[in-house]
Amino acid sequence: MLKNNSIYILLLVVLLAIVYMLGIPSRKPHIDDAWLAEHSYWLLHDGLAKSKLMSGIGGSEERLILHHKIFTIQGAIIIAFFGFSLQALKSVSLFYLLLTALLLFITRHNTALFNAKNTWKAALFILFLNPLIYEFSFVYRPETMLMFIGFFSFLSLSSALKGNRPKLFSWIGGLLAGLALTTHLNGSIFIAAG
Repeated sequence: MLKNNSIYILLLVVLLAIVYMLGIPSRKPHIDDAWLAEHSYWLLHDGLAKSKLMSGIGGSEERLILHHKIFTIQGAIIIAFFGFSLQALKSVSLFYLLLTALLLFITRHNTALFNAKNTWKAALFILFLNPLIYEFSFVYRPETMLMFIGFFSFLSLSSALKGNRPKLFSWIGGLLAGLALTTHLNGSIFIAAG
């Protein structure tokens, strides 16, 4: 059962999430919203990721070889369900921020990560104190997705090292590290850290 302090922290995070979501429609479009959403749009409609916005640069108007593949596929799915909506696409990044906060909350009793009972609250505070979180949580970019997948990979590998079904959790951690790479090239750090 949650203690009162934990309930207050959880309610604060939920309240912040609601305020953030209510603010999405009034947010100004970011150049990456258009650029990365276009990749997903063309993938859905033509079966290939391409960019007419960057026409003439490396043949991008015909086909993109390098792009955030899993993120692009996910965007195509969002567009298929909700249409080509700026708010729907911007919500993807916020969704992964909330999943990361939830994962942090769920693992708060993990003594290998949090040796004092309030350490997870400090980690949550640092997460929400970082100004880049506010920027990338409202832009259709893969950074928050990468953060979630990387943290989940780390937790899986941590469970494997503790002897808690090591083969299964090692496999899950490796799979998530590979997914992190297909989300963003910066995800290669999770494979290297292995």
